[in-house]
Amino acid sequence: MSRIRSKQSLFDAALESARIFNAVASECAVTGGILEAAHDFSTAGELAVRMRFHPAKAESFRALLEILVDTNLLERREGDGCRIYRTRRDLIGTLKSLNGELSRYIPRYEILEPWFGERHIERIRSSNSELLGKDLSFFRSPSVKIRFDRTFLNAWQTNLRNPLYEFGRLLAIQELVRRGRRFLDLASGLGYCSQRLAEFSEPGCEIVCVDCSQDMLDEARLLQYPGAKVRFILHDLNRGLPRLRPAFFDGIMFNGAFHFISDKSARLREMYRVLRPGGLLVIGHCFSRSGFADEPMHDFYFSMIENATWPIRFDELRSMIADAGFREIEQYHRGSHSYLLAEREQGRQ
Repeated sequence: MSRIRSKQSLFDAALESARIFNAVASECAVTGGILEAAHDFSTAGELAVRMRFHPAKAESFRALLEILVDTNLLERREGDGCRIYRTRRDLIGTLKSLNGELSRYIPRYEILEPWFGERHIERIRSSNSELLGKDLSFFRSPSVKIRFDRTFLNAWQTNLRNPLYEFGRLLAIQELVRRGRRFLDLASGLGYCSQRLAEFSEPGCEIVCVDCSQDMLDEARLLQYPGAKVRFILHDLNRGLPRLRPAFFDGIMFNGAFHFISDKSARLREMYRVLRPGGLLVIGHCFSRSGFADEPMHDFYFSMIENATWPIRFDELRSMIADAGFREIEQYHRGSHSYLLAEREQGRQ
């Protein structure tokens, strides 16, 4: 692993990626007229009515307002038990002189360059700008939501192959393959994690992929898993783990979806049961309340997804893992997307 591609570099680049996302959202908010609508202190509900946004998008709109506070376009106060927002007074004249458009945020390429170039940055800009719409059309349609299906396949492929995502995934996989050859890939998605497990493991490894989306599993079946025996199971993990052999797996990867689980403690107990003593659990790419600067961006992003999320503080996650019987080995962070590695200790029932 090079000096440039370090865990600190991963963290710094993740935060810079969030700033780009925030900038796109801010640009759409300005062209969509939010700053004009927020001429006086108003609640999110009052602003939504003023903007004629659909009530079904209330959560997403509140999350967008927090981004606009984060990017210093709005000021926020607590009033009568609720938050109220207003356009910063010093910005009104500036925006008029710019004909209602923000100047583009200039990314810090020295931070991003080791990870991805300008083309990927433009994909971040264009995909999110298209989803929100320059007139904020996303907030006027109750049916427009990001889903785990082929409709958004290109976006999922781009996101899940993001070098920042891949680097954290590989750090975890390098630890997993040291534990053995039987793996459980929970919320396996498009299969990229399982494919890497197959590539890095010795020939003959076994991988069980579990996901709630038939479209995702169908796409995952198209990949090559060199030397591996792979089984795919369609199952909603909020209903529990599927029927699996106790103490069978050498490693479990739950990557990119633990924040979609409502009863996290129950799933951890079930994972403990199917992991062998000495096996490794990775809760990867889990959105947590860690206080990092990218948290408002992730709140907004996940509010646009059809599935509900239940993010918790990272210290709560650590406590849950310990309570389930695991011993923490390591942690590292991709901004508010964190990885935690823990083992089921030998000799413990």
